[in-house]
Amino acid sequence: MVRRTITLPDSLDTRVREQVGDNESFSAAITRLVEAALERDPEPLAWIGSGQSDDPDLALQLEQVMDELLAAADPGD
Repeated sequence: MVRRTITLPDSLDTRVREQVGDNESFSAAITRLVEAALERDPEPLAWIGSGQSDDPDLALQLEQVMDELLAAADPGD
């Protein structure tokens, strides 16, 4: 099996850790929770996106674009 890494926000990490069963690994808990969620609603949420690039600055560029879009949409400016 290929080993994969997932990064979770602290708040979600805490929630997953609260759901870990006896003698269950963190990874197994995530797998179980994702499977349960997909059984309930297999359609992806509209606001979840992903991207892949060889550009190491992709995340920084995304943050810059989002900042610009939010600033343009802010009626307070």
